[in-house]
Amino acid sequence: MNPFLYDKKLDLVDFEDVKLLMFRDDSLYDITVSADRKNRSLREHFLEVSRHGYPKSIVCPANVDQVSAARFGLFIYLHHLWRENIEFTVLDVGSHVGDFSLKVANFARTFQKKLKVIAFDPTPAGALVEYNVQINGLQDYVRHEDLAVSDVNGLIKFQAVKGHSDSPSALVRPGNERLWGKLTKFVKSHHKSNYFQGLLSRIRGERVFEFIAKSAVISDYLDTNRIEGHLFVKIDIEGLDQCVISSLLPRAQKSLVSIVTEFTPGSFPSPGAAAGMLEELNKSFVIYDIFYSPNPTRFDRLHGRSLPDFARQVRERRKYGYTDLLLIPKAVPGLERVLRRLDALERADDAYIL
Repeated sequence: MNPFLYDKKLDLVDFEDVKLLMFRDDSLYDITVSADRKNRSLREHFLEVSRHGYPKSIVCPANVDQVSAARFGLFIYLHHLWRENIEFTVLDVGSHVGDFSLKVANFARTFQKKLKVIAFDPTPAGALVEYNVQINGLQDYVRHEDLAVSDVNGLIKFQAVKGHSDSPSALVRPGNERLWGKLTKFVKSHHKSNYFQGLLSRIRGERVFEFIAKSAVISDYLDTNRIEGHLFVKIDIEGLDQCVISSLLPRAQKSLVSIVTEFTPGSFPSPGAAAGMLEELNKSFVIYDIFYSPNPTRFDRLHGRSLPDFARQVRERRKYGYTDLLLIPKAVPGLERVLRRLDALERADDAYIL
């Protein structure tokens, strides 16, 4: 048993077409999961599977061209890639308990598509991924890597707050930051903010702990494991997102690399730096603001002249000062067709729901 799971209280949660174990004594479980989805029976789940098989994805061949809610937008985009005969590997960098990985894998299973999903997470929440893969019968689709993705190959120190499974972040003391290329030169303060957030937690009397994890540069991992071709990458690693994007940019010159990433303007040295990063990305990608990638509430396409104002609005008006972005390569076949489809999706009220 993974030592992270020792003496933990677990609950099986209903995620519509998949079931996932989560920690009960956890802020994310309390805030983003409604009471009617909690306290499912693991035994009853497997009895149901033995009788009827595993549930199908909510988005299926019968309705994929009719669904109109923003929360299905990522599935619509992935289906567009398949429709254009584009095969791809999914990288879920910072997978938490595996909610994104398993929903995408079940989507592929429902469409009878071969798909490789690699879920990276060395944290306590990541320790649940392998169990969640088995619970949903997705062993042929999802592989969990007990591995951090950062700017180093080796080991990396993390800090986290007990009871906050989404809090782990790489602990790098001020003055020891590395520059990660033309994109990441703007975001040195990510490390500082992570470090001082840990200090703030200590001051507040919260229970902060540290742990060591194996780490890899994503481009080196792909080369070592001979993973070639197109990629769909979801990144949520508390401040090191730009490190991963920077490492993937050379690959994006020869393959399609679609990305979902967090954007936090307040972590940049200046408002101009935050807008500058968006302007750099806008050269190669169509950028959508989707609010919250586990359950998108909108697909608002961003345009060049509006980028500085968008960065300011996210910093000043979003509840936690961040949003999630979908980056679609401008080289995607049938680009205008899929953009029209995403532009037409119905927006929902903003809410942080897993």
